[in-house]
Amino acid sequence: MFTGACAGSTAGGLKCVRVLALARQAKAGLVSILHPRAVFRIKVREKTATRRTMRSVTAFFVLYMSVFLLGALFMAALGLDFVTSVTSAAASLGNTGPGFGSVGPAENYSHIPAAGKWVLSILMLLGRLELYAVVLLFFPGTWRK
Repeated sequence: MFTGACAGSTAGGLKCVRVLALARQAKAGLVSILHPRAVFRIKVREKTATRRTMRSVTAFFVLYMSVFLLGALFMAALGLDFVTSVTSAAASLGNTGPGFGSVGPAENYSHIPAAGKWVLSILMLLGRLELYAVVLLFFPGTWRK
């Protein structure tokens, strides 16, 4: 529910290229523990990723996971079980449809309280419109010329 979207697609979830960049960054970080003086270049699509790009990818991942965790915690606060809370938030943010538990493929979202449906709807919009685009709407610098 978190990955699988191709770069440039309108699918929700983490784009595969971002996950690939994060995995390569994690690998470089682990290898740098063994070889502290080595210089590592993170390559994606035969191009070296800049530090700015990697900061942006890491920040997006942290933002995505934070929004997911807040959504899951809100759903749990409504009294839903752990599996339903986590998978309903993940399915809504990733726009994948059914989750597991009481929102699984054989069930529906009708038993979720109205406040939960609002939160899941917001998560759907955030996932579909891309988190950075929606978050930037709330920064005053975006509206200045």
